[in-house]
Amino acid sequence: MEKPIKSIILISMFFLFSINTFAQRNVLVSKGRQINVFDGGNNISSSFFDPENTLNVFDIYDPASKTKKIKLASSTDTLEFDCKVNEKIYFSIVYKNDTLHSCLNYTNKIDNTLSTTDKLFALSSFWSEAKYNFVFYVQLKFSWDSLYKAYIPLVENTKNDFEFYNAINKFARMLKDGHTGVNYSKWGSYNSFIPLDLRYFNDTIYVCSGTENVIKNIPLGSKILEINGIKAEDYMERNVYPFVESNIKTTMQMLAPSMLLSSIYDPNDLTLKFKTTEGKISQTTLKKVINDFSNYLGGKRRKSNDPIEIKWNNNIAVLELNTFDDFSGKLVNYFEKIKDTLYFANGIIIDLRNNGGGSTLIANYFLKHIIKDSSFLTYGYQTRINNGVKKATGNFFEENEDYYKMRAYHTEYPQTVIIEDSIKQFNCPIIVLTSPMTCSAAEDFLIMLYERKDRPLFIGKTSFGSSGSPLVISEWPDKNSYARICTKRQTFPYSLKPFKDGITPDIIVNETYDDYINDIDKTMEIAIEEIKKSIKTK
Repeated sequence: MEKPIKSIILISMFFLFSINTFAQRNVLVSKGRQINVFDGGNNISSSFFDPENTLNVFDIYDPASKTKKIKLASSTDTLEFDCKVNEKIYFSIVYKNDTLHSCLNYTNKIDNTLSTTDKLFALSSFWSEAKYNFVFYVQLKFSWDSLYKAYIPLVENTKNDFEFYNAINKFARMLKDGHTGVNYSKWGSYNSFIPLDLRYFNDTIYVCSGTENVIKNIPLGSKILEINGIKAEDYMERNVYPFVESNIKTTMQMLAPSMLLSSIYDPNDLTLKFKTTEGKISQTTLKKVINDFSNYLGGKRRKSNDPIEIKWNNNIAVLELNTFDDFSGKLVNYFEKIKDTLYFANGIIIDLRNNGGGSTLIANYFLKHIIKDSSFLTYGYQTRINNGVKKATGNFFEENEDYYKMRAYHTEYPQTVIIEDSIKQFNCPIIVLTSPMTCSAAEDFLIMLYERKDRPLFIGKTSFGSSGSPLVISEWPDKNSYARICTKRQTFPYSLKPFKDGITPDIIVNETYDDYINDIDKTMEIAIEEIKKSIKTK
């Protein structure tokens, strides 16, 4: 009897171990809400799960492959699956004290869940909210109602959810504002693109990097001459610029090349005529592909992933502020720990070139260390007023005409921000670096400085040109997607002039392709030379 009992015990232990192993392989532990998805070592997407969802779904779309080895990675754990197309895999995420039901959805089909009613309701909601709340409505050079009517059949005839969101995104982009637009939760899954990095230098598009397969067909350093048989700049002006969320040239040139390469704006292949660095003129047709994240060859301008970073050039401090988003408090806490070292600097360069914004309160916090005064003025702002009674009488009472013509605004005047006595200002020359990526709350920072006589020198390129308080439309067909409409137009603190066209720096720096490919930061070089001049004359 002893051997059979031992066998039963061993089998039971093996069974329990198998259950435990199976459970471990289907559980992902995560301290944060961000999950990165890897396909064959390539990071193909980054998603945030919602602890309130009954089921968190991670979509992977690929129309070509039938199997994949997918790895999910949180900040603390990884989980791997062998996936078959159109077969869902269920697993759990352990987050804080909760176990969240989750699903990996590997599919070769694009969602087609929206009815015609859903599509028209979403389009109408955006059109209506923009008509009454978009702060730059009066400045539109076209009829918003006519554009809405033109988009009704376009939206009705979209074949799937991806096409619908692409269409309504184009509709929203015609308002040309960085805080106005549509966000579709599955763009990252369905978007195909040409794995190429194109950039403007002196009004010419250059090939700066790309995957090996693409660079074989269009070498690094090539100038783009024609796109689909049309002169490059003419093509961009007709087919891409209208959907860039800005009218500022430098901002359009920053954003437009990546839009050209994406299926969100045009699903078709691109035929490019180009001139190589050797002077040879050639032509190639490039196909937009899904999830090609192979290593790029060519130049890569380093961009820090840290919210704040300090570097030193002899006794000159370079303070990179890459965000003003600090809901966790880590940005301010870190600065408080290291700021004492900055008081010993002979000069400080504040680099906002990669700062896409965040909170104006954080911008104010840093301004308190720069402005040598006991207080400063914030920006003012304007927002639209909708008053039904005054609109009804505005066609015969002149004092109400602005309401009738939908151009009535409420003005909020600048407020005074007190600088606490406990804050010690930096007593050395300061320079601020800007670029078209300097946006939102980072532009609030610039607006509040710009008209002051004692402000730092600004060097770089014109900032993005968008800062506002967006109205979020969350009642959307896809509950994980949303739309935004800008409702606030900032005004400068002293002149009260409206802000819209970005902040143009005192010294404009136009980098070349050679600067980029050789990793020469001309803007930083000029800033260091200028701050050295200021140190000598101090």
